[in-house]
Amino acid sequence: MSGLIITPAAMHKVANVDVDVKYRQPGNVVTYVSIIFEVYQKGNKFYAIPFVSEETKILTNLPPEITFRMQNETIYEVSQRYKEVVESLVERLKAFVSI
Repeated sequence: MSGLIITPAAMHKVANVDVDVKYRQPGNVVTYVSIIFEVYQKGNKFYAIPFVSEETKILTNLPPEITFRMQNETIYEVSQRYKEVVESLVERLKAFVSI
């Protein structure tokens, strides 16, 4: 479970968004699985918490939360490992919040 402690005064929930997350099957076959993320915002920092089963967490190797910053529609401070996931999240978030 996430170590993130959410306090309403500190940040607010932006949306629940679904994103297709890539993973590799045996034989180096690339497959996607749809994952719902609960996204919170505090200033220009976003926290994306995936709702996944243990099996899916192991399969996709997702962390308990992915954090990133946005400024002027540019993504900052994101792990290269999760950059593709964050880019998809940001595209979906544009429908809910001005980024």
